[in-house]
Amino acid sequence: MQLTARRTFLSKTKEEKQAAKEKRKQERKELVGEITKGYFSDLKELKQSGGKRFFAKDKLITEKDALVFPEFQAKNLRNRVINLRTEFPGSTTLVLMWLRAYGQIMCSKYKENFTKEFADHPDVKYFEVNVVEGWFYRLLKPFIEKSLRSQIPVKNQGNYLCYFGNTEPLKKGLVENVIVGYAFLVDSHGRVRWKAHGTPTQEELQYMTDCTNMLIRDVQKRKT
Repeated sequence: MQLTARRTFLSKTKEEKQAAKEKRKQERKELVGEITKGYFSDLKELKQSGGKRFFAKDKLITEKDALVFPEFQAKNLRNRVINLRTEFPGSTTLVLMWLRAYGQIMCSKYKENFTKEFADHPDVKYFEVNVVEGWFYRLLKPFIEKSLRSQIPVKNQGNYLCYFGNTEPLKKGLVENVIVGYAFLVDSHGRVRWKAHGTPTQEELQYMTDCTNMLIRDVQKRKT
């Protein structure tokens, strides 16, 4: 009787383990399918419209409607851990973010225009955020960072962040297409007050400059 009960218990345990294994396998399959579907959808959109779902506006997002930029920490290329939320107070900040190398090319156009206009302004900052997705690339973190240090000019390495953590909080509400690059103007309270994505038009670059000046005036008012 005891032997039969033991066999039944072991058999049940084995079945439960197998069921749990199959469940995890199915969940991974669904996750990969979802990611793949999303990637090819983004790729199709990139071919059709350059990845642009909308053009950036010529005015700021209202404080009431603005999203708060997600809190996260990442190392810059000087090995210093940066928490962006602590960088925003007292400043107007441009955050450039991409999840694929193609997006970095787009972000460089925003950066070039922005630094030309505001490089020496005491109330303005900018950060580039290279979001690295996938466990395989995370294993290569030291090699990726070393390679980037050899490519990024030393003077810009303090502003260049590599993020290897959970990407979902960063993407939620901010990223529509993972292939393109994004530009966010963040106010001194950490709110996203202007947003653009994809390759910028000349009008969008001008809007970015105008909106930056609006936020600078707001910062200066608060200081007086």
